[in-house]
Amino acid sequence: MVSSARNGIGWASLLLAGTWCCGQTEDATVTSFSTGGHTVYQLRCTRRAGSPALLLFGAAYDGTVLCYTTSGQEVWTNTDSTAFPYDLALFDINGDGRDEVLVASADGCLRALDDKGTLLWSFQREPPLLQVATARSQDGTISILTGGMEKVLYCLNADGSVRTQLASEYVVRHIRCGNVFGGRKAVAAVITAKNDRSRHFIHLYDPAALKPRWKEPLPLT
Repeated sequence: MVSSARNGIGWASLLLAGTWCCGQTEDATVTSFSTGGHTVYQLRCTRRAGSPALLLFGAAYDGTVLCYTTSGQEVWTNTDSTAFPYDLALFDINGDGRDEVLVASADGCLRALDDKGTLLWSFQREPPLLQVATARSQDGTISILTGGMEKVLYCLNADGSVRTQLASEYVVRHIRCGNVFGGRKAVAAVITAKNDRSRHFIHLYDPAALKPRWKEPLPLT
């Protein structure tokens, strides 16, 4: 059964939420189906260019990456990795109109899979990679950001090569990119943290060059 152990939400709720996030709010049907024994930890959805069909992507505890239609039909399954998937992102990194799948894992590997579930490339570190996020600059440049226990924030090119990197005082715990300041310029929000509740910081960067915008403490109580 598809489920989320991280937040305790069952498959039915996740399917409905995924349908909303992809812009399909009418006639949404809540269903469930078996994933063949793979317990899904990460779940995302997307549509291919020119197609109204919604696709669901999951990364399971055992490292398996899965692609399904909303009716439960298996599109593909990738079992290349057995490492725990800390994060999952979907983004068209090669401009073919179909999102690639990016998985950051406990074995320190960031893997990029194509729309058929085939490995495009991998970026390997030794400590676990906890996060992956993507951004497209106004000039079309693709930036893939990743980091984790190594305390280094990496910016990769679309082919997985390192464009730049930035040492961090603490573990890179969370990365997301978005339109924070308006316009069409994406920024990266990065949370770094020590293993207690007193040293958490949120940073904003220009993703393409990891140029700092600002840094603020993030109080947790």
